[in-house]
Amino acid sequence: MNRVDIPEILELVGISATDIAITHWHTTIGHLGIATVREAIEIHQRANTFLPTAREILDIAADIHERDNPTLQPARRHAVMTAYTLTGSLNHACPRCGAKPGDTCTAVTGLEAHAPCVARLTRKTVAA
Repeated sequence: MNRVDIPEILELVGISATDIAITHWHTTIGHLGIATVREAIEIHQRANTFLPTAREILDIAADIHERDNPTLQPARRHAVMTAYTLTGSLNHACPRCGAKPGDTCTAVTGLEAHAPCVARLTRKTVAA
């Protein structure tokens, strides 16, 4: 957004377009797109009766950006059952992750592990 767009933004907000206000708002939100700033102002005005600060508009714009560009979750990996059945590890509990006999191991991410834990394959207990 250009500095020349700031007076229009300030008018939407209800703030006088003084040199100090223009400089402050441009410094705070000048890197944002004008459409995002307009949407952030609309969101603020629907939820509040007071005038927003540039920082509040910046925070709302960050939420808009997160909504429009969600972070991708890692793809869920499924266990390769052959690794469990050929080794016979599925018949035993896992001393590392605590999987019960018949259940697959759990990776450190909390998802189903692709292969059995090494401790389960070797059937060695884990030191406390």
